[in-house]
Amino acid sequence: MPDGTTYEGRLTRDLLSTAHHEAGHAVASYCRRIPINTVCIGRLGGTDGHFAPGIDPTTAMASGDIDGLRQQVEVFGIILCAGPEAQRLYDPRGFHADHAAGDWSMARRLLTLMSGDAEVREAYLNLYGVLARKLLQRPNVWAAVRSLADALVDCRSLAGDQATAVIRGAMGR
Repeated sequence: MPDGTTYEGRLTRDLLSTAHHEAGHAVASYCRRIPINTVCIGRLGGTDGHFAPGIDPTTAMASGDIDGLRQQVEVFGIILCAGPEAQRLYDPRGFHADHAAGDWSMARRLLTLMSGDAEVREAYLNLYGVLARKLLQRPNVWAAVRSLADALVDCRSLAGDQATAVIRGAMGR
């Protein structure tokens, strides 16, 4: 991990942390067979990041099938939790809850489709975090996160097919 004592070192460390966060989303999406649209970091000139799946989660859940809905909420819940979990795995001491606030908020909104009970929603959110962490801890999956994070630092933005190629190459698929 880069030295964080200089401005350049902090910027590099923060970009790498953001790259791992966004790569976590993308690799989890790939593993859950959800297409990747784009993944990028530093779009606004700072250390921001963005991941866009190839399908809109709310549209995918509009079928009315409760079991299908539950499965889709779980898939997207894990994808949303995978970003913060990857960031935490990369830099446990540098991770702060505010890095994950947007992802957790979106997951909570999705979970309202399954339950009106806040305690139940939090239990599901905790479960999705554990499932995301377990997924990311698989050696081939973590290798894909690392490779994609490195590619993001180099390129700043990858289209879905580019990100998928990096992931496949790292996972040997």
